[in-house]
Amino acid sequence: MIALPFSLLAGGCLIWRIARIYRLFSRGKLVRAQITRVDVARDRGRLEFAYDIGGHRVSSWTPVHKNKQVEALAVNQEVEVLVDAANPLNAIVRDLYV
Repeated sequence: MIALPFSLLAGGCLIWRIARIYRLFSRGKLVRAQITRVDVARDRGRLEFAYDIGGHRVSSWTPVHKNKQVEALAVNQEVEVLVDAANPLNAIVRDLYV
């Protein structure tokens, strides 16, 4: 009885995440960003970055899984991010998904 609600919740989160990434690739604005922090523990981590949009400096982050692409990233490195124009805090690092 407990497993079904948790499975439905996990499935909903997965669908939301896929839809978010698809929406950013289809409607997101491509912006240059600078990595400000890479924090990986075991197989998961957090990637923080900052970029300028609309004349403002915005800091955002995205969860990441440990892989060769993430391990190759370094603080102060420039990357391309896809930013939601309606919500500039909503952004992902483009190269981690292509």
